[in-house]
Amino acid sequence: MILNQNVTCCKVLAIILMVLGHCCGPAIPYCTQIIYMFHMPLFFFVSGFCFKEKYLTDPESFVVRRFKGLWWPFVKWSLVFLCFHNLFVKIGFYAGQDEGQSGDGLYHRDDIIIRFLDIIFDMSGNEQLLGGYWFLHAMLGGVIIAFLFMYIGAKVKNFNTKIVSYVVDVLTIGLLLILLMLTNEYIRRYMGIIYPRTLLAAICFFIGRLFSAYDMRKFSWWESVLAFSLVVYGSFYWRLEPASYFFDGMTLQIPLYIFTAILGTWVIYSLPWHLVTETSVSSKIINYIDANTLTILTWHFLCFKLVSYIIIWVYHLPDYYLTMFPTIPEYSDKGWWIAYFLIGVTLPLLISFISEKISATLKINIKLSRK
Repeated sequence: MILNQNVTCCKVLAIILMVLGHCCGPAIPYCTQIIYMFHMPLFFFVSGFCFKEKYLTDPESFVVRRFKGLWWPFVKWSLVFLCFHNLFVKIGFYAGQDEGQSGDGLYHRDDIIIRFLDIIFDMSGNEQLLGGYWFLHAMLGGVIIAFLFMYIGAKVKNFNTKIVSYVVDVLTIGLLLILLMLTNEYIRRYMGIIYPRTLLAAICFFIGRLFSAYDMRKFSWWESVLAFSLVVYGSFYWRLEPASYFFDGMTLQIPLYIFTAILGTWVIYSLPWHLVTETSVSSKIINYIDANTLTILTWHFLCFKLVSYIIIWVYHLPDYYLTMFPTIPEYSDKGWWIAYFLIGVTLPLLISFISEKISATLKINIKLSRK
């Protein structure tokens, strides 16, 4: 598999769990609260795990690469969805009285300008159907912050002694954690652009890089059971919502959450992914999903609307049920979450596959016509 079999499988499982967490609700008891203990930190961790040391001597390339991979998709698709906002209001995807700055829910000139500027310069203001895009904002800010600390740490490590390396890494994690807790506590009172979830991304990214640099061994089966049991326990007592701007609860919950999030991530990494051989059909499917994680993130909420429309048609429900986001809870909890889940994962992939085939065919025809 591309890059690292365990990393690829972790990313695929994480995006699948994301879709599941958005649609299963109370239908699967405790499922969502357990998933949220590690599934987004897993993405941050894996990104750091795949960090290439060469970027420490070429920071410009790292920053440019991250902006291309995170800022540009956010801007591109946020602007596309912004263009369709008024259409989505008119066909009933959005509740008019709840959306936008005007009473009818439609965006007018000033609304569009404000949204446009927020999207370009603040990576905010994206549409409800792109609600998962908070991840791109947090990831970009987090990796830039983590990289800054790593770049400074690399300069400090010029003495090249093992003890200094460990000390610098531990101090870096500690400093990032202190900044996270202080930010969560005081940013409500002061203006700021760095939110706790951004620093959470930075910490998980940095820890992922350390796991790779120090070649941490995978958990054994009994260690995995023990670690995941702690994750489940933590989901009842120190759960956080990574998507939130601020983390509610005692400050002590933050380091506990990060600790168990890393445990959960490493449990996923330690699963026997080697059983998935590179020549198998499952390997090809996994690789394709891995190449289209952003596609699923972008389109799964919109695809959910198809299932909601079917539910409305089957049960003769009022049209306003279509505005419910991300699913129709009453019916999702009765088993329709399965349809939401399957459509949310497979339909974006199918659309991507068809688009690729059409694009490839057009390129071939253009080449032939030029001969």
